[in-house]
Amino acid sequence: MSLPDGNLDPASFWNNFRYYIDFMRTQLGVQNIEFQPKPGRGLYAQNSASPDTATIRTRCDSAITPMSLANHHWQIEELLFTKKVLDTVPAAVLVDVGANMGLFTRQVLGWCGNVKRAFAYEPEPENFACLLHNLACFDMVVPEMVGLAETDGVFRLFLDLQNCGNNSLVSDDLAGAQNKGATEVRVINAAVEARRWQEPGLPIFYKSDTQGYDEKIITLLPDEIWDQVIGGVIEIENIDKPAFEMEKFISFLDRYENKVILDRPETIVSTSDVLGYLNRGKGPGVDLGFWK
Repeated sequence: MSLPDGNLDPASFWNNFRYYIDFMRTQLGVQNIEFQPKPGRGLYAQNSASPDTATIRTRCDSAITPMSLANHHWQIEELLFTKKVLDTVPAAVLVDVGANMGLFTRQVLGWCGNVKRAFAYEPEPENFACLLHNLACFDMVVPEMVGLAETDGVFRLFLDLQNCGNNSLVSDDLAGAQNKGATEVRVINAAVEARRWQEPGLPIFYKSDTQGYDEKIITLLPDEIWDQVIGGVIEIENIDKPAFEMEKFISFLDRYENKVILDRPETIVSTSDVLGYLNRGKGPGVDLGFWK
């Protein structure tokens, strides 16, 4: 079965009238929506034992849920890129930092049969509850309701109450957020936790989407982790963020001669190009794909 490469119905009710879902949450008290993805779509768990009963559960937000309902996939460009990289190895470990409701991991496990273990990290409790449901059809998942940081502890997580994927451990400068909140969440030492990723002795695919914390986590991880990482996807977000070792981040970028912005996957970018995105001031972030 070939991967989908477009939307089911870009003019659908769910795509154009997404705030009706937010209305369902705020005025009618609807907390979650559950649906069965159609065969052949990204969220269809075709590699699971029971793909036709493996439903998706999402929160009633006005961003992720409308798009997922309209298309039965989520950010399909990430899946297409990830599969291209994972197809180069017989077996791999998947790491998903900032996993949200588990949709990225769900799609990768559903379409890439060579992932032998998948670590999914999400500190926000309601997101994590959806993640557990969405990944329950796979037995290789290690779900953790934590964020990754420099040390173990408790951090404040800033929330976009209308977009459950627009949360940040480092800043309440959440792009496009009109209704904000905050909660305390648990974090663990990233460098210590990363040792678990190495235990299977397999190549690692690394995905991080943390709204401003990606560069910091990357520079916290020891070189031997990156020796094992064959590729990944990170977010270059232009918001207030913690200080990180720029030289170490540049060294990380230089490891991967192949780098692309995912919405322009045919154009290779350089380390200097990536730093240009990073230093251009506040604005929309970009998803960077990289591979050896």
